[in-house]
Amino acid sequence: MRSKESSTNVIFVRHGKTDFPLDRIYCDETEDPLLNSEGIFQAKSAAVSLKSQGISKIWNLGRTIFS
Repeated sequence: MRSKESSTNVIFVRHGKTDFPLDRIYCDETEDPLLNSEGIFQAKSAAVSLKSQGISKIWNLGRTIFS
């Protein structure tokens, strides 16, 4: 019998708020709006919430412009 493998938890975090028009469903390949002040606050809040989770890997599927 195999020994039980440890489980993997996957946490998805969506980008924060931008000034992209709310009536548009998605951005195309030429658009990549920056986070606005509320979006930056949301991103920082997510970072604080996730800090204690013991995360070992992070994948970024987009660009990162955040300091």
